[in-house]
Amino acid sequence: MKEQILASGIEFIQMLQAWRNPVFDFFFKAITLLGNEQFFVLAVPLLWFALDLKLAKRLSYTIIFSAAINEGLKAYFALPRPFVSHPELGLVHASGFSLPSGHAQVSAVFWGILALELSRLYPKKKNIWPLALFMIFVVGLSRSYLGVHYPTDIALGWSIGILIALVYSKLSKLEATKFKIPLLLTAVASVVGICFVRLPSLFGLFSAVLGLSCGVLLHQRENTQAQAPSLEVRFKRAGVGIVSVLILYFGLKLCFSAVQVDDSLYYPLRFIRYALVGIWVSYLGQKLCAKCGQYQEVKL
Repeated sequence: MKEQILASGIEFIQMLQAWRNPVFDFFFKAITLLGNEQFFVLAVPLLWFALDLKLAKRLSYTIIFSAAINEGLKAYFALPRPFVSHPELGLVHASGFSLPSGHAQVSAVFWGILALELSRLYPKKKNIWPLALFMIFVVGLSRSYLGVHYPTDIALGWSIGILIALVYSKLSKLEATKFKIPLLLTAVASVVGICFVRLPSLFGLFSAVLGLSCGVLLHQRENTQAQAPSLEVRFKRAGVGIVSVLILYFGLKLCFSAVQVDDSLYYPLRFIRYALVGIWVSYLGQKLCAKCGQYQEVKL
């Protein structure tokens, strides 16, 4: 049964690639970037710095939770990617295992939650959900077109992502009254993960969660007064957010690039990189903006 499903998946990829041309290659190689870790590293901080801190907090934890589930399932199923058995199908490089698709899953979470929140703010807008569903679909489809995922990987990723988004929609309604993210418990769980997990992707996620949680806890202690920022201030904060995260995430990656996975310093340096990005977007960067007169209005 498994071999038949995988063989059908190879046929589906071959059918997609039968339509290959330079335009489709460029489009799908570009659109698949919207499911990369680097995209979320830049997109989510924009929420923290320029839009809505409460939404940024909820979305950050949900995306990291989704990514952790995805990495755990990939390690459990340990299914090789399609191009391992059929090298001619691989149009881009992808590391790790195949099932489920992380791009499909996290895109369903990200665009689904954004559409949910925007439709609550603008209930008369009819194009929010069609656009979100289009983004979820094309990011997932790109992974098969590029030969890095079976269609079953994408279907499972979509299913898990939609389920997580649905759970989010229920819990987010409770946050104003009873539901609060148990930050201390989350921080403790991330410390446990950091101590015992030696899978680079999961280790990075646990480190980011610890940094985020420490930043949010520090922010909550300060009783920030509400003050709505102007559009100009939001643009300034967006610039600060993008530049600072670029420096931290990519700069530290470049600085630590000589350290390999089997080196004793690899995991400590990876912790520094991801935890620092987490606490920067949730606290230190907010303090910098406040000192520069770019005040943010929401208390977490």
